[in-house]
Amino acid sequence: MNHSSDERVGTSGPEPQNATARIIPFERPPTALQRAIQMRAQETLERERARQQSRPAPLRSVVICVLALVPVTAVILGADAFVRVFHRVTSMYLDDSTTPSESPDAGTAVVESTTPGVVMLQRIPEEMPGPEAERARQ
Repeated sequence: MNHSSDERVGTSGPEPQNATARIIPFERPPTALQRAIQMRAQETLERERARQQSRPAPLRSVVICVLALVPVTAVILGADAFVRVFHRVTSMYLDDSTTPSESPDAGTAVVESTTPGVVMLQRIPEEMPGPEAERARQ
């Protein structure tokens, strides 16, 4: 640089005191990415506005919930019915196999066991007619 600092100050001269400075904004043109982001944000805002405007009526929501509960209730009631039938069948089989014919006397020994291969002794009823009673007593 061949200019001295005195020359630069002298050429610009003193500024007037009543002059104001102007700020010139420098705006860069938006890039393609910025435009795409802005468009996507605008679309999202428009979708949100449309969703808020088209909210379903409360009665419609209640009807949908009731219709959704129908299959759930059917499955629960079906499982409950199955368990109840299962209990009845098992109690029916258990009641048939464990009914004692009469109360045991002192002379008759009744042994109850759930172990396979064990013979359960029961009292022979006295009212048995015919040759079956004779064979059973021997």
